[in-house]
Amino acid sequence: MATESNRRFDDLASDYDKPRTIQRAQAVAEAIRNQLDITPTMHALDFGAGTGLISLALRPYLGSIIAVDKSQGMLDELREKIESQGIDGIVPVMCDNFVEEYSGGPLDLIYSVMTMHHIGDVDAVLQAFYRLLKLGGLVAVSDLDAEDGSFHSDTTEVHHHGFNRDQMVDLFENAGFQRIATSTAYTYTKEAADGKVRDFSMLLITAQK
Repeated sequence: MATESNRRFDDLASDYDKPRTIQRAQAVAEAIRNQLDITPTMHALDFGAGTGLISLALRPYLGSIIAVDKSQGMLDELREKIESQGIDGIVPVMCDNFVEEYSGGPLDLIYSVMTMHHIGDVDAVLQAFYRLLKLGGLVAVSDLDAEDGSFHSDTTEVHHHGFNRDQMVDLFENAGFQRIATSTAYTYTKEAADGKVRDFSMLLITAQK
């Protein structure tokens, strides 16, 4: 059953791939590649895949990708790209409640970009990541650094105004991850909710099971 949140993202899907969004995705994908030893044999999962911008950027460097999202509209956009561009190795999967519904695995890599601020219980999701990864598997999470709430003009389904890096490291440690590293993935310039153009930094946290 479609929820109000799902319908909102469905409505955004057809207009999501703006030049600045594409540029951001390409930069974050490159940052992930720079931080992790990604190989063409890896079976990966993209949590909160949206229209697939991150997965499309990482596809040449991975063996296969499961692209999970709760928005059918977003996944339809990804499917259209897959079909029109003849891309293989990316499988879109609709999953409204990842922690309870997803039973796939084991995985070599899980990545998530600009999704965690929409998640109420981040701790539960990180624990699910840990459970699904192979021993030695890798995880990469990129999202906003802590901000004052002006990034989103519409705060529907926004559970966190970015994240404090030290607190996120604690959550990763609590989930069982090791070799945790933080860096800045990208600086995103956009018009804030107050109408002023501002820079918002995006963190990248990588770790290993």
